Amino acid sequence: MHTDRETTRIVRSWLEEGATALPDRVLDAVLDQVPATPQRRAAWPTWRSTELNNVVKVLIAAAAVVAVAFVGLSFLPRQDGVGSPSQSPSPTRTPSTPPSASPGVAVGNLQPGTYRIGDPSVTTVPYTFTVPAGWTGRGDGDISRNAEQSDEVHFTPAIVTHVYTDACKSEGTLTPVGPTVDDLVRALVDQVGSEVSTPVDVTLGGYPAKRIDVSIPAELDVATCRHPGELIQIWADVDEQGFFAIPANPPGLASPLYIADVAGTRVVMFGGGGPDASASDLAELQAVLDSITFEP
Repeated sequence: MHTDRETTRIVRSWLEEGATALPDRVLDAVLDQVPATPQRRAAWPTWRSTELNNVVKVLIAAAAVVAVAFVGLSFLPRQDGVGSPSQSPSPTRTPSTPPSASPGVAVGNLQPGTYRIGDPSVTTVPYTFTVPAGWTGRGDGDISRNAEQSDEVHFTPAIVTHVYTDACKSEGTLTPVGPTVDDLVRALVDQVGSEVSTPVDVTLGGYPAKRIDVSIPAELDVATCRHPGELIQIWADVDEQGFFAIPANPPGLASPLYIADVAGTRVVMFGGGGPDASASDLAELQAVLDSITFEP
């Protein structure tokens, strides 16, 4: 994850390289709204997260700072390593090594084939998955198609240790959560300021799992939250340097979470599609999720 100072430097550099640079007062105002770099980018509805990676994009300078300001999980990729894909079962589907690869995470444009993610800072249990053409990977384990677009589909692993007891007025409410699937489900269901669907029994990678959809309650006035009018925070790491959030705009976003018990270890993934995701891309996402195999 990046520090606030690093984030400021990166954002300023990025903006200055483009055709338009924001006035310092505007950039500073935006950065002041972000207490820490989230673990992902802006989030889309219907399944997906926010990662400041699943949080909203604010209309500032044509969605430039958006990516940094809103995210449920991290917008800026971590400086973790990348992992080469494993040998594909079919000789015709043997993927090439993605850009800047090092053990643990598939990063860059992914050739069709089977990849392995095993970086312990990204996932509690190593796993493999198979993608067709057109998918990309990031250093935080996020795998997506049409990245950062309104028709994006993606899935991302998460390591959850602390949950906010109040997703809206989250400051000072970050609380440790136990290690089991039920511990996390209970903490999310009991959370104030968010709306959680009834847990549904599913499977992930052949292991028992729970699926819940998390969203912002229709009656909640987001203007009263810690991040007024922007987002609610669901969980974070202990230092709040990265957090998972749900964006306030567009309204009605729901982020599906999959919480699995893999031989006694909890695995968490969130993923889904943007508001303009096509039925074919959503079906492709489901096929990729169905291809997941854990290595407990």
